[in-house]
Amino acid sequence: DKASVMSAIDGADLLVHCAGPFQRLEHCHPLDACIEKGVPYVDVADDTEYTMRCRGRADAAKEANVPAVTSAGIFPGASNVMAADMLDERRAAAEESGEDMPTPERLLFSYFTAGSGGVGTTILASTFLLATEDVTCFKDGEPVTVDPVSNRRVVDFGKGVGSREVFLYNLPEVATCHETLGIPSVSARFGTSPGIWNGAMLLLSKLPRPVSRSRAFAGAMAALSDPIVRLVDQIEGEKVAMRVEIEWSDGAVTCSLFNHPSLRTAVGAATAAFADAALAGDTPAGVWVPEQTEAVPLRKDLLEKCAAPIGAIMILGKSPWRLASDSVQLGMGLYVDR
Repeated sequence: DKASVMSAIDGADLLVHCAGPFQRLEHCHPLDACIEKGVPYVDVADDTEYTMRCRGRADAAKEANVPAVTSAGIFPGASNVMAADMLDERRAAAEESGEDMPTPERLLFSYFTAGSGGVGTTILASTFLLATEDVTCFKDGEPVTVDPVSNRRVVDFGKGVGSREVFLYNLPEVATCHETLGIPSVSARFGTSPGIWNGAMLLLSKLPRPVSRSRAFAGAMAALSDPIVRLVDQIEGEKVAMRVEIEWSDGAVTCSLFNHPSLRTAVGAATAAFADAALAGDTPAGVWVPEQTEAVPLRKDLLEKCAAPIGAIMILGKSPWRLASDSVQLGMGLYVDR
């Protein structure tokens, strides 16, 4: 509750809110408490409604002189900054050459986590809730609603991860990047391994909504499946990967890629990078999303911090062929990187 949060942050320099799942929450108590106490705020929200509710506090945050960044984890978060960075690079290249900058027409976010990523029941409950939420994508500037865990694609996440299947989910960076970056077509996909977990999410998406959309149901399902998932994690590991692609009006495609052997390490590094920016005073008062310049004025610095942990691979703004791995399909959603 808000009162307990206000008591906990008394005298704090920054609140980093990681207490998910964020789905189906009807309040923003931590952010509201920070605004009242004058404490900077960062969260790792991965829910569209929650992110938009936080953004609705922008005027109040400005009046209180409180800087706040919502959805500032790995994805969403670092992935948004990767998209904005590609726009920066293309704009700089156009200015240097004296040519007109082509228009970004389509933005594709693709994410992969092996098993639970070593994070445990929180990510399980969040994924269960997202699997029962209709997906809003944007096509040619218009919102389009589709079923969750649909529109399968196979995406190459580069060496160490290889090709993986991913499916549409309702994630906040779709709406925010459509709005703030002005890209008419935007979607986000996520997948896990082994492939049977993706099948389980598809089955979950077909359950009656009044039951499956409840936080209590998702929590119970996460607790029930956690021992099995942790057992499988011992085999699958906890890799995380992101691929961000922009298609341009001149026919070019640019891609950025990140992968790391440990989701929890990668999330920690990304969230810490956003926290560093807030503590350094780089973020002005208001409520921002990661792709906005106000949230992270020094984008390259933040991405370098995200790529700092040992084992991380980050490649920014390259042609798709330069990111290709050598993977083989085994069947049933299983791929091996050679």
